[in-house]
Amino acid sequence: MKRLLFAIPALLAGCVAYEPSPIDWAREAASLDEAPRRIELSVDDVRVRTVAFSPSLNALRQAHASSAAKAAASGWWEDPTLNADFLRILSAPENPLVYGGSIAFTIPLSGIPTLERRAAEAYAEADRWSLIAAERDAAGEAAVEAVTARETAAFAATLSRALAGTNYVAAIDVARRLSETGELPRADYEQLVADSREWRRTAFELGHERASAEASLREKMMLAPTCEITWLDAGCDIQMPTNAFTELDFTNAPSVRAAAARLAGGEAELDREIRRQYPELSVGPAYTREDGYNRVGLAGSLTLPLWNRNRVGIATATGTRDGARLAAVTAWQTAIRRWLDLKLEQERLHVRGIESPADVASAERLYEIGELDAAGYVGVVHRALTEAQTVLRIRIDTAALAERMKSLVEGMSVKGE
Repeated sequence: MKRLLFAIPALLAGCVAYEPSPIDWAREAASLDEAPRRIELSVDDVRVRTVAFSPSLNALRQAHASSAAKAAASGWWEDPTLNADFLRILSAPENPLVYGGSIAFTIPLSGIPTLERRAAEAYAEADRWSLIAAERDAAGEAAVEAVTARETAAFAATLSRALAGTNYVAAIDVARRLSETGELPRADYEQLVADSREWRRTAFELGHERASAEASLREKMMLAPTCEITWLDAGCDIQMPTNAFTELDFTNAPSVRAAAARLAGGEAELDREIRRQYPELSVGPAYTREDGYNRVGLAGSLTLPLWNRNRVGIATATGTRDGARLAAVTAWQTAIRRWLDLKLEQERLHVRGIESPADVASAERLYEIGELDAAGYVGVVHRALTEAQTVLRIRIDTAALAERMKSLVEGMSVKGE
């Protein structure tokens, strides 16, 4: 009995106990209440915080952790098999009871456990590179939204100052009075008013665009919905990456490495399914008691895969492997096309300032000394706003291009473990 009590804990040592993991909703709510109400950020800060806090990236990290844990738990031999029998001879002889038992250990001559571990490790590596690729893409997209929010905020402030300026408001009123007295054509005044209303609608639309970009950023950076964002790097120059790559360099792209790792996992799984055709040997000690005699010996068994030979498993694994190979080549081609498209866009996008921008400051001086009439001054302000809006869109498009190029360059520079 003492030996049996000792054996039970030994048998249960390899078992994993269930541990619940409930959600503490009160704690989650408290963490939301502790979130900052105002934050100052640069575009680089947004990239870092998005990678650190993005819910979608955290889900990918959880998936990678699960696949890494699966890889760590793979490659074990089959559990031993315990067999026992207890018989009684019906025509009662001197010793009517026959009983015995054996324990069998499966020796994986085919090497299947090693291949299972190799496949699991390859899939964990694929999840790791998928996570890296997603981090780079998420950082780039967040940076584009940050530039959009920053530039629209700066232009909205300029637009608000221009439309609320003392000289501008006074000039509109003067133009109204001149049109009423016939000194300014009514059509010219109505055009000035229509342009002014259009700019106010533009300000409203820019407010929506900025709000949408900042709401997306708050979600990605796990900030409170009411958190106010102030930009630290307004007006900074946009730097384009100058890296040059060959076609084979793109085998280092995270998306290609992820696909190549999945191909390696598919190769290991196909090898494993093929090796299931090989016999498996099970051996172990055996004991029986019959006719009053104890017998101790060695029991063994050998599988004989004569007919099936795991044809279904081999066909399935072959299809999976071939699909993974095609996906790896496609990922490589996609990475090349993505970079060449960005370079082509860079070559075609000529970013330059307005050649003859409207000089609002000079117009204000001329208006104040009476050398420029009200309609002329309002027209100069509107032209300056049109030029500023053009520059705004060019800066956003250029920054989006630069950030996407930067994300690809950063991904290519990540070293493998």
